[in-house]
Formats: sequence, structure tokens, C-alpha cells
Amino acid sequence: MAPLPDGHGTNHAFGFALEGMGYLVAGETEDGLSDAFYRYDPVSDSWTSLEDFPGDARGYAIGDVHEGKAYFGFGSSNNGKLNDLWEYDPSTGEWSALEPCPCSGRLHPAMVAENGVIHVGLGGDDTGDVNDWWVYNIATDSWSAAPDFPGTQRHHPYQFGLNGLAYVGFGHHTATIFNTWYSYDPVTQDWQQRASLPDQGRVAGTQFSHGGKGYALSGDGEGHDQMPTGEFWEYNPNADAWTQWPAHPGMSRWAPASFVIDDVVYLVNGMNISSGSFDFVLDNWKFSMVSDVAQDAGLSGTDMEPEVCAGDPVPVVAQLTNWGSDVLNAAFLEMIIGGEVVLSQNWAGSLSMYATSEVTLGEYVFTEDTDFTLKVTTGDTNPSNDEVQGAVLMAPEGTTEWRIDLLTDFWGDETGWQVRDLAGNVIASVAADTYGDNTAYTEYVSLPNTGCFEFVLTDTYGDGMIGTQSGNAPTGSCTVWALDGAGNPLAELYSYDGSSGFSEEIQPVNVETAVGIADAAMGPGRLSVFPNPAAQQFTLNCAVSAGLPVAVEVRDVMGRLVASRPWPAGPVLTMDSREWPQGTYFVTVETPSGRLTQKVIRAPH
Repeated sequence: MAPLPDGHGTNHAFGFALEGMGYLVAGETEDGLSDAFYRYDPVSDSWTSLEDFPGDARGYAIGDVHEGKAYFGFGSSNNGKLNDLWEYDPSTGEWSALEPCPCSGRLHPAMVAENGVIHVGLGGDDTGDVNDWWVYNIATDSWSAAPDFPGTQRHHPYQFGLNGLAYVGFGHHTATIFNTWYSYDPVTQDWQQRASLPDQGRVAGTQFSHGGKGYALSGDGEGHDQMPTGEFWEYNPNADAWTQWPAHPGMSRWAPASFVIDDVVYLVNGMNISSGSFDFVLDNWKFSMVSDVAQDAGLSGTDMEPEVCAGDPVPVVAQLTNWGSDVLNAAFLEMIIGGEVVLSQNWAGSLSMYATSEVTLGEYVFTEDTDFTLKVTTGDTNPSNDEVQGAVLMAPEGTTEWRIDLLTDFWGDETGWQVRDLAGNVIASVAADTYGDNTAYTEYVSLPNTGCFEFVLTDTYGDGMIGTQSGNAPTGSCTVWALDGAGNPLAELYSYDGSSGFSEEIQPVNVETAVGIADAAMGPGRLSVFPNPAAQQFTLNCAVSAGLPVAVEVRDVMGRLVASRPWPAGPVLTMDSREWPQGTYFVTVETPSGRLTQKVIRAPH
């Protein structure tokens, strides 16, 4: 689909289709708020600039179409928040001002036109987010108040009309982004909660109705950050159910526009924040809402963690999509590594057109960085979508002693962190509302044993540590180090530089270098073993009581003595391991009270 004239980018523009043409009005551009008005011809795939919209230039506005005309208004202008309403008639090419809403001016509201009335509500006014609901009668050019939206007040929701009802939900309020969904019946004036989106909450996408169903496309996820894919969901009002459809190319977009012409949906512009700053997306896409192939089973991706700990079983998950118009009831899937099929799965179910289902092929143990192929071998007429490529990276290897260097941004109270094992047990943490603003902190963490752990950095608002005030405050940062026996940084486990938004950042770490012991003479302690492959040494660290005679022995799995040393003064002992073969060993610490518990360690690779 062609870009806008002169390569303009927009966000929060209103897109609509009338009489076989697409339109785009207002929004925000590189030059600020806009009153530009464009028409799109799908036959020539071209845009034409029309006479500017006669109302205030604006962003964060909303609109809908009804019985051959478009209705548009609200949003934010250079004169403040707006409560106006306009009608566009394509037969005359004219905009007409209608009666303004007696409600407060607002940005990011919901608007749904259905059965001769226009519903408007939610959004943010000068007091904050609101949950009021208003109804405009097109025939009488008049407004009336309706029962308030029953959920939490919010802005930037998704909405559409179906079968005389207005549907609205999702959206954002303070730190919460919702996945809840509601309908409003203007006849009974009743609200009803409907099925929530079976996925994370979202905000600031685009939406439309088509063929008796509603659609939610793209937007931000719960972190108010881009999702990895431009997710596309269909809502069936008869079944009160959501079905995931194929995502648009690239990452999700913030505040794009859309319209539907002859069973084809067109996605226009929007922005992304993957680089930490808002960037206009200039490419536009179209997608047929009706498949022209009867049978077409394909794969649209894989839902697996990009980094895993070596030796841990990892669920292998493929996203199976029915690209055909016939219902898909069975498929056979394979995972291929190095030309060899290592996992396979027969799937049975029921997928309607464009529906996607996650299929777990089984678990696989990765021991190194690995490229793999997922393939569906079900016969059809389109083999081009039968395979997807994937890759798994090994998590960094660390020690049991970590140092966390943290610099908060202007909103330090939003930042927190956890260290968790894979069972979800929290080993160490600092909750939000603990840290001050623009302040450096150093934290130390001691892990209890070997295995796979996760470092989790959190931001309660959901925008990461990129917040500044008037451009004067620095962004935040966080680095996690594995420490050697002397407390010096040995390896960088995780690094965040404040250039991207997030609500939760997770980094797995493979810890292979510790043994845990306890002894009354030493107090509850732990012996940590840190390999230094470059120097071919082991550094042992233990809280040894002053003056306590301690001896250390290292034996192999056959019980043969490999090395022995007395413990020196201080907590650190370094042992030369250049002559040790790679393998498994036992470290034994002996005190006057007897031998301590033996634990297995691994020689350096």
C-alpha cells in the first residue's frame, strides 16, 4: 500500500472508508498537530490531498462511519481539549459542524455509531481519565447522558459497533492497561461485561467492524511498549469469544489508523518506540479479510524464550495458523535441527479461517546456541508458509554472587527488581516505592545453589526507565554482574541503558559455579566456587571464622584425591586447576568439628 503524499507520517489520525475510497484526517505529524485530509484510491493505490479539515488541527481524536457519512471530533488541539463533533458527506465533499457534546473536552475517547445514534465516552479530560457515557441522536442533532461505563475509567480504548450494540474496552488508566471488554445496549441502557481478550491488555491500537464481527489490530501491550508482533484479534459477538488472526508485518504500532474497502483492511502509519524514542512508521499494509484458498495450514511463528539455560528442558511451541477458508481439523508438526527431526506432534482441533493456535511439540534440552526449523507437513496447495525458522541462545553463565548497579530515572519509585528461580520462588527483591529519583544504588545478591535463575527488572508505570522532566533528568540504567571470589566483576549478566520502555525485563542466568554447605563451627555459610578459565584456577570463597583451622580437599567422582590445601587467612582460597581434566569433582572442607557436607562442582571448560 502506498505511503502518504510527501512521505508524511501520522499518529492518532482517523481512518475511514466510504463509497469505495479510504480517507485519513487530522492526527499528529512530524510538524505537529494536523488538519490535513487525504483520500485513498485502492484501484490506483494512490493518495490525493483534499481541502483541509475545517475544524481545529488535532491529535488524539476519534471517529466512526454511519449510513454513508463519517463522524469525527474530540481530541486535543493547540487551544486545549475538544468536545466538538463533525459530519463528512462524500457526495458533497463537505464537512459540517454538529452540536458539541455537553460533556467535558477530552482526548483518547471511545466513539461508536450504531442505529442512528453515536455513543461517546471515556477518555481523559482536564481532571484525568473519566468513565462517563453520552449518546448523540443524529436525526435531532442532540445529546443526552447515559449510564456511566461500569469499569475503571480509562483513555485510549478500543471500540466498535455490532448489531445495534456498542462494544468498548481495553485502554489505559495510571499503571494499568486492561484486557476487559463490555457492551452497551442503547435500548435498555444496560452495560454488560463480555469475554476479556485472552491475552495481555492493550492500548492505542486501531479497530473496526466487518461482516458481523469486530476486530482489534496492533497497539501497545501491558508495558505500554511495542509487542513483538502486530497482533490482530477477531471478536465474535454471537459466541462472545476472541480468536487470534495473523499479525501484521513488523512489531506492533502505537496509534495507527485503519479502514476496510471491499473485504480488504488497510493499516496506515502509527509509531513505534523500539529505539526508545517515538518514530513514525511510514509503511502501510493491506490484508484480505477473506481467504481465496480453501485448505492452507501454515506456521506463523514460534512462542519460545530467546534465551534459555543450558541443560534445562524447554517447551517447543509453534503457532499454527489456518490460512484457508475451510476449517482446519488436523495437522502434523515437526522440529528439525541439523536436518534431523527431533520432535513431532499430531495436532487435532478446529481452527476457523485465519485463526491461530499454539501447539506444543514437546520439550527439548538445548546445550548450545541452536538454530532450528518448525514445519507443518499437512498437505495443501500453498507450501510457502509451512516453515518458520527459530534460534535459541544460551543464557550467560554466572556465579552465585551478583552485584546490581542501578541508576533510577526521574520516577525512581516505579522501579523494582527480583531474582527468581524457575519455580517462581523469589530469592531476593526490592519492591517499587523503595528507590529515590535520579539516584545510584548498588545491591548484592547471594544465590543459594546452582541452576537457572531469572533477573527481573520492573517498572510499575510500564514505560521503563526513560522518564525525564523537561528534558533535564537523565534516563535510568541497570547492570548485573557476576562476581569472583574477591568480589570483583567476572561477567556481565544483564544490561539496560534506558533507551527502551518496558514493564518487565527478564534475563535468565545459568549458575554452575557454587556448592552450598553449612557447619556449626563456621556458622550458616556457603562455599562458592568461581572458575577463571583464562587463568585455569578455582577461587573458593567461604565465611571462615577467624583462627579456625580449615583444610580443603578436591576429589574426583572415583574418590581419588586431586588437590588439597590448608585454608589461608581470610575468606578466599585460590587453587590451580590446570592439570585437572574436565569433569565433576567434590569439594570437602574439614574443620575441627568434622567434615562438612560434600557437594558436586564442575571443572572449568
